[in-house]
Amino acid sequence: YLGQTAERLREVFSAMQQHRAVYLFDEFDSLAAERSIQNDVGEMRRALNSLLMMFDADQSDSLLVATSNHESLLDSAVYRRFDEVLRYSLPTVEETLDLMRRVLTGLGLEQQVSWVNLSITDLSQADAVRAAEVAAKTAILSERSVVSTEDLAEGIASVREKPLYNA
Repeated sequence: YLGQTAERLREVFSAMQQHRAVYLFDEFDSLAAERSIQNDVGEMRRALNSLLMMFDADQSDSLLVATSNHESLLDSAVYRRFDEVLRYSLPTVEETLDLMRRVLTGLGLEQQVSWVNLSITDLSQADAVRAAEVAAKTAILSERSVVSTEDLAEGIASVREKPLYNA
C-alpha cells in the first residue's frame, strides 16, 4: 500500500540486525528506480531515499542481494551501496545448445534434432531450459522418448511468446 513501503523496509532492516541471513530483493528496480523518472509516484521517491539511508546505517552481518532485469532503471545512488555488481549476459549459441541438450538428456530423452535449424540467439538460460522442457513435455505427452526438431522449435516459439528475460 502507498505510504507503507518505508515502514516495511524498516521491518526488513530490523530483521537483518536480529537474524543473520541472506536477504533477497527481487525485481529491485520496482523499489530502487531512478528518482528522476517522470511518471514516478512521490511515494516511491521517498521510499528510495529511506532505503538509501537504511543501507548507509546498516551494521548487520547479513548479506543483502538485489536483482533486476532492468539495470537502466536503477538509481545510480544504489550502486554505491553494494560491494559487488554482477552482470549476466545472454549465453552464446553453443552454451544454449549445450544447456538444451543437457536438459533433454537429464530427462532421459533422445534427441533427433537438427540443431543448426533452430533460432536460439536471443534466449536466456532460463528461456532455453523452459523451451527444452516444453519440447520434452510435447514428446512425453505424445508417448515418444525422442524429442524432434519440431518439438524444440515449438518450445522455443512458446517461450518467445512469454520470455522470462527482456533485454
